[in-house]
Amino acid sequence: MGELINYNSYGEMKEELYYSPESLYRAINTFSDPLEFFHSSGELVKFREGFLNDMELAEAILPERDCTAGRKFIFPNEAWYRRVCGIFIYKLAR
Repeated sequence: MGELINYNSYGEMKEELYYSPESLYRAINTFSDPLEFFHSSGELVKFREGFLNDMELAEAILPERDCTAGRKFIFPNEAWYRRVCGIFIYKLAR
């Protein structure tokens, strides 16, 4: 759940996010138990779908360079990449 909420924070403009920070806060704040939000929130369904789609797009990009010193990726200037960049880079580092 934390990864999905973090994923929603990436973007250059609010319009690139699935939910504005304010509306997401209001959705979460209605639940007294975070697990209840996790199991019954429509917002998380939308996050999961968007996250999986964005990660699929990111994982389809092949490295421009791949050597023992590291890998170099070039991504398009698209909203989906800005949303997933932090999580994708962290996944590569692991």
